[in-house]
Amino acid sequence: MGATETIDLAGCDVAQLLSEAQRLVSDDDHAAHAFCEAVGREADQLVEHRRLEDVVQVSAKLDRVVANLDPSDLRGYLLATLDRLDRGAVVLSQIRDAEARAAEAGPVRERVLEYVASHHAARSGDVAEALDLARSQVSRALRQLSDQGLVQRVPPPAGATRDGREHFYDAVRAHAAAA
Repeated sequence: MGATETIDLAGCDVAQLLSEAQRLVSDDDHAAHAFCEAVGREADQLVEHRRLEDVVQVSAKLDRVVANLDPSDLRGYLLATLDRLDRGAVVLSQIRDAEARAAEAGPVRERVLEYVASHHAARSGDVAEALDLARSQVSRALRQLSDQGLVQRVPPPAGATRDGREHFYDAVRAHAAAA
């Protein structure tokens, strides 16, 4: 493998990494430092390019390498890199989850807007029941639609019983015509 400027962490196996690390620990401090820097750069690039699967795979490889290295400066540096990879994996996982939730929210907002546009003065509970959605999803969608100026709170219809906690919504007329 050699202490090159780049290392394909995702493409090499644990035995190769461990062999190179052990050789460098016993041979050449400068080369060991260059190896560590290359490993760190490659790890940072994996996180930067949002390659979660590769980050997890490389983290597992480095964990096995570190577990088999004798205590040395190289081991400490690789532990620090491993820590960065693990933190990066957590962040990437959270980003992926947030993106998935956002993708799911779009259709919910559309369904809620369609319902509110066709059922004037709708309560969030009624919307949730009619669309078979959780009340929290409908409340969030109504809040977002309101922030976008697509729906607004309206007075309760005549004869509606009200306990002060429930709100009624209607589509803003310019958007209701489009829905």
